[in-house]
Amino acid sequence: MKRHLMRITVLLLALCCVSVSQAAGGKSAERRLARQLEKAYKQNSVQRLNRFMEEWSEKYAPNGPKSGPMNDTLRAVYELFGSLYSPNLRREPAIWPDSLLPARFRSDSLFPYVVVQPQIRYRIEPPEIFDSMYYGKDKSYLNRDREKDMCIEDFRPEVTIPGHKTVYLESAYIGALNHFAGGVHLITRFNNGCTLMSPRYVSKYLKRDQPVPQSAKARWKKEIHEKVYRPEDGHIRRPALSKEEKESRRLFLLNCFRVEFSYHVDDWQYETPLTIDYILLNGTLDKAVVLTRKDGSGKVLYMRKDGPEWIWSSHRFPANWMIFR
Repeated sequence: MKRHLMRITVLLLALCCVSVSQAAGGKSAERRLARQLEKAYKQNSVQRLNRFMEEWSEKYAPNGPKSGPMNDTLRAVYELFGSLYSPNLRREPAIWPDSLLPARFRSDSLFPYVVVQPQIRYRIEPPEIFDSMYYGKDKSYLNRDREKDMCIEDFRPEVTIPGHKTVYLESAYIGALNHFAGGVHLITRFNNGCTLMSPRYVSKYLKRDQPVPQSAKARWKKEIHEKVYRPEDGHIRRPALSKEEKESRRLFLLNCFRVEFSYHVDDWQYETPLTIDYILLNGTLDKAVVLTRKDGSGKVLYMRKDGPEWIWSSHRFPANWMIFR
């Protein structure tokens, strides 16, 4: 018995060592990539940035249905994404103001790189539940238990846009970009007055819709420079940067791809919209309810299979919906 327990203990310790080693290796890759971005930025070298993007685009290949055998459910998810995904590559004034556009760019020019979302969530529901959502007024999928979702973590669909290159937002690049772009704000304020991530001595005033005392503002400003909010996501630490510096770095990345702050996730968004957040499929994999997000707003789309293609269903129009978590 003791010998058996000792074997289990040794096995668990070995697994822990492997996990720690993998995490350290991942952070090492993030730091290396972050240094490349930092060097390009400090030298104001768009050429170096383009080289960084070129190496990124060559590093990962698609892993969709064309890459090898795949079960019917995963094939349906990949195909549905492919039929809906139409990346917005325009350099819009809201993303890159005309006053800050370098002379070599026009405001209607296109970003050269498509950055694809790193994962996608989906679920299959039985007929009675699915039909109540597809044909009826049941919108429980907006407030569903996300823990019960299935998820493709390493999502690399085939995306071919003539004249543009595709990169996949793998973990090492997320960590490197976050480190380069800097920490997010300690507070996010929405139009409805909700606040997130503010310290208690500030939020108690905001929740009552009262002005924040100057002393509390000064204390908070000092803490922002000392401690930056960052998600516990296992990536390398983000530096504290001024608002002006973060905007300067964002504009530098805009030479190659779209970057903006997303109030949906309270963090930087690097993937090129449209983002497909969730796919709800029926058991026969020929109908779907799809939640999409673009420019801070979203839609529910009702899709059906027409031969080998996915098309919008004509039984109801897409409905606007509020941002969900």
